[in-house]
Amino acid sequence: CVMSDTRPLAPSQLEQPTAFWQLTAAINRLYAAVHGYGFLHAALVPREEHMAGGDPTLLAGGPASSSMKLATACVHEKHGGRAAPWCKIPVVAHVLQNGIHARRCASVMYLDSDAYFDDATVSLDEH
Repeated sequence: CVMSDTRPLAPSQLEQPTAFWQLTAAINRLYAAVHGYGFLHAALVPREEHMAGGDPTLLAGGPASSSMKLATACVHEKHGGRAAPWCKIPVVAHVLQNGIHARRCASVMYLDSDAYFDDATVSLDEH
């Protein structure tokens, strides 16, 4: 399972979520663990951090102010900065090519930060 957000997610926020988006990440991480799936919450970084040589798709951190969100998240080689909604594509591509925590993925389920699995007893294969 893959999620992404412009807000970085600390491990403590998965243990004791205080915001809805943190709660959905915690629920989805638990769902993935129950079914043996990998889980990745990709923190999309402000454009300025990309220019400093960071990974242009994910895994760095840093909060983006609301005024930065349109110039935030990922950088396309030819077209420059992309808004956060467009960055799920390189995040999913990165996971398909590299896996989650060095574990290959045959398929990827992308979830927006406000979506969660409401029945942990049903696997993706059963849907």
